[in-house]
Amino acid sequence: MKHIYILIPKLLSPLALWQKDFGFQPESTVLSQLLAFSKRQKTQTRCLASTLFKQLNFPDNTELPIAYYRYLLDFGQAPDGPIMCADPVNLQAGIDEIILNPEPVTDLSKTDIDMLFQALNQHFAQDNWEFIVSETGNGYLKYQFTEHIQTSTLQEVCGKSIFQYLPKSSNLNWHVLQNEIQMLLHINPLNQNRELAGRLPINSLWFWGAGKKHNVQHSVEMIYSNESLAKITAVAANIPQQTLDKLPKQLVSHKKQIIVLDQLYQPAVQDHYQTWQDTLQELESHYINFIANYCKRHKIQLFINDCEGNEFIIKTERSWKFWKKKHINLYNLAV
Repeated sequence: MKHIYILIPKLLSPLALWQKDFGFQPESTVLSQLLAFSKRQKTQTRCLASTLFKQLNFPDNTELPIAYYRYLLDFGQAPDGPIMCADPVNLQAGIDEIILNPEPVTDLSKTDIDMLFQALNQHFAQDNWEFIVSETGNGYLKYQFTEHIQTSTLQEVCGKSIFQYLPKSSNLNWHVLQNEIQMLLHINPLNQNRELAGRLPINSLWFWGAGKKHNVQHSVEMIYSNESLAKITAVAANIPQQTLDKLPKQLVSHKKQIIVLDQLYQPAVQDHYQTWQDTLQELESHYINFIANYCKRHKIQLFINDCEGNEFIIKTERSWKFWKKKHINLYNLAV
């Protein structure tokens, strides 16, 4: 049977807190109907990146090779040694925690990142660390040590206290290294100028995606998404990837295809529940209703995954006849 997987990060996880803090109740037309005819199964995935690679049959609890494939996409060739993503971020200090700012920094040029990385390269030269940046502005750390590193994805930690998500390895103290990098970037002229101008300083880097190339067998034939992680996954899977605007015209019956609708993520991590609600309604009217009807016509098994441990198998065959007559409150699925 042919399958379509819709991945919707932050579909459920914010709802319990929003209901408690704001009395927010989500409104849904299409998803509430589809999920009423579904079977929930738990997964070990924790974010969009791990969910995408799980669809490729990537082993559980294995460091994701995001840096390897992103580098390959950026430079057109594989890295020549161990590498991880080194993404510029803004950290905010609280009373007893440090939060990775969920507000994205969108005003950094490649020249800006080059300036920061030049200072880092000078400081860490004796450790044989090399910070590099691609033309697209993606940052990387090339390193010489061979110990196993366990990291958390940028999406996984965004908006949260960083301490439990810092990289882990046997010999390096990443907490100390993070403090060292913060001190170095704090005194960088670029950040001093940014703060004077009222802009967010780039006061740290987030290191993640240090896994090695991994050959896997999978049945995915197409990915539709505007998300950069989907492009990286397509490179890893050696399959085509199309943007979402191609979806209504080019959707065909592949053996297995993935559609990433990540538009709820940013309003969720920034606690903008009304924007989240408006975005959900747009996703339902622009994409989800079309996909559901397509699956109904072509007898395709539909899955909906929230990328945080919940996957819903939408019942097919005769249940499709009644899906417009029954609803379920999304909040009830979140608690």
